[in-house]
Amino acid sequence: MQSKMNNPIRVGIRGIAGRYGQGLVRELAKRPDEAVVTLGIEHNNATLKNLITGLENLPKGARGIWPKRMLLEEGIATVKKLNSSQKIFEFDEALGRSDIGKLCDVFVDVTRGAKHFEAVYWHLFDEVPVFLMADEYHDTSGPRGRLIAPPLAGEDKWSSVGKNVWRVGDCIVSSLARLFGGLKEDMSGMGLHAVTLLDRKTGYPSVAKSTSLCLGEEKFIVQWHDELNQLFGRGVWAKEDMSLVHVFATNYYIVNMSMGLKQEHARKDVLEFIKSNEKVMVLGQDMCSTDEIEEKIVAPARGMGMEVPPVLVFEKGLDVQPSDEGTNVKLSFAIQCYEIGSSTFAQVIRQVGNGEL
Repeated sequence: MQSKMNNPIRVGIRGIAGRYGQGLVRELAKRPDEAVVTLGIEHNNATLKNLITGLENLPKGARGIWPKRMLLEEGIATVKKLNSSQKIFEFDEALGRSDIGKLCDVFVDVTRGAKHFEAVYWHLFDEVPVFLMADEYHDTSGPRGRLIAPPLAGEDKWSSVGKNVWRVGDCIVSSLARLFGGLKEDMSGMGLHAVTLLDRKTGYPSVAKSTSLCLGEEKFIVQWHDELNQLFGRGVWAKEDMSLVHVFATNYYIVNMSMGLKQEHARKDVLEFIKSNEKVMVLGQDMCSTDEIEEKIVAPARGMGMEVPPVLVFEKGLDVQPSDEGTNVKLSFAIQCYEIGSSTFAQVIRQVGNGEL
């Protein structure tokens, strides 16, 4: 496998035309000496057509971060038709191929249909590191792999599918690991209450307005409880201290959490620790809503071509108090739910290139 010490690591992405896939391509392009996307896999759907149309409207020089080689999970007739209708990508058939492991050093699946992955691409498990979306494999119907949410990794309990198979933590799990992974040994207990996006996969037909709220399903609480205890240590997270509400349309998740620490910590020390984390921003005392984040930070930054970290902590919501056991911390933060996914996948890919996994 290539690393950044010689050649960039080659990355293959299944679901490259979707929001997570496009975000990962752009995230990896920020450090082209470390990783480069050499292969994309997609279905012939509206998402792919929108990507092609968007790239056709860009100057040729702006298309360089996209792989020329693409595989299509369709029959040969569809492949030929798509190749004749556009010049952005060169498509080949994806299904039935045995050489995908030779076209990339790392394979990433960011699709919502990830449970079909094992049957189609099973041979990759013994060839290259494979990274999957954790929430797609939380039950026994697919390969479990080893949970990872940098800087933490779970127990290697499911090696039957190959030691190269990893499940990348979801938005909530990845954000908490990023924020507090460095305090793992100091933690005595944690709880969280989250507001997340109601997506098509969750699906409540009666919820049809952007202002609608509904209670989160128990399966998400079960998943977070299991995975956070894998990462932070058994018994740190209590399921009864977790709750979830879904909102129909949002680009942000909101988390209110409480945390017990064994040692004594002043508020300024906790604040400095939070600020020291990569891809985390602490918001000023005057900010307390996602509308303000969008209006005062994200929109202006987008206009100037600047990046906003995916995890945004409300300083106004940080409360640190001494306790008999050490310190109690209460915290509120927002997550840019699409950006955190691509950022976390890029981070674990670079860890492969650095020889850390």
